[in-house]
Amino acid sequence: MEEVPGVAHLSLVDGVVHLDEAAAVFEGMVVGWSRQQSSRLLSDTTIEPRLALLRRFAEFAESYPWGWGPSDVEDFTVALMSGGQRLAPSTIRGYHLTLRMFCDYLIDPVMSGRQSAGTASDRSRPRSATSGTPSLT
Repeated sequence: MEEVPGVAHLSLVDGVVHLDEAAAVFEGMVVGWSRQQSSRLLSDTTIEPRLALLRRFAEFAESYPWGWGPSDVEDFTVALMSGGQRLAPSTIRGYHLTLRMFCDYLIDPVMSGRQSAGTASDRSRPRSATSGTPSLT
């Protein structure tokens, strides 16, 4: 099978014991998606803000993609629309699209690179965190 840039098994190595396995799996997911975007000739100025948003969302949700759900996105949206730093609806929609693209990447069987059972890359795939999220229009 041809290696596709960004597949999970290129970022996560079997046999390596991580002190925080969940954080390592998440970082592998983020690195894989970054590589996939780079292979599609997207610029660092496009990729880096997307990666920062993923990390920001994970911190906000206090969970990793396999635990994200629509209510996490709704809570995040409310937080972004509150207070003195309220974001424009178009910016928030862009955030939703970034989260959806990342989740789509994770559940794409070509990109998952799942080759053997029992490895860190075999974590449960996230459900689409943005499915069922109300439109901001």
